[in-house]
Amino acid sequence: MHPENLQKTWLREFYQTIQTHKPHFFALHCQEVGGKNYEASMSHVDSFVKELLSSDVMKEYNRARVYLDENYKSQEHFTVSAL
Repeated sequence: MHPENLQKTWLREFYQTIQTHKPHFFALHCQEVGGKNYEASMSHVDSFVKELLSSDVMKEYNRARVYLDENYKSQEHFTVSAL
């Protein structure tokens, strides 16, 4: 499955869950959203974040915070597997 198709499917399910449960807030942690080769997949991460933040679901919330670890050149600090 291509990342774009997987992203659409995943976000559709995520939005449905948020709409069903209507939480006052939510936290979303994504490990390796861009795949194992983050540098080559950076555009997928950007697309994912932009799609999420511009969604109708997010209009119900008055703030959002996004934290990205973009230091993909430091492998010993970039992945959880190094812990």
